[in-house]
Amino acid sequence: MLLTIKSPEDMSVEITQPGIYHLRRAYLVTHLQGPDDKAEVVTVGHTSISKEHLKIIIDDKVSLVDSGSTLGSYLNGGKFTETAITEEGEYDLQLGRVSFKLEYRK
Repeated sequence: MLLTIKSPEDMSVEITQPGIYHLRRAYLVTHLQGPDDKAEVVTVGHTSISKEHLKIIIDDKVSLVDSGSTLGSYLNGGKFTETAITEEGEYDLQLGRVSFKLEYRK
């Protein structure tokens, strides 16, 4: 299993292990916090990304849960509070006004 998150600045993070990850804004960067509390830088911080924006749960699928963000989360243009990715492919993820590309491979 591989989930790649690509930021607008062409920075990318690859997730290969099951677990719970948090995509959040902190200071001047947006980072991905993994199950071992290791943070990977994803993009330059943007005020439209909430301090606790998105939870990513990876097991046999990828679940995306909006953590009550102010400006919302969108997958392929549709707003969600919780959704799942079960099919391999590329997806557009928007958090606030920042767009990311997701690529999921089983």
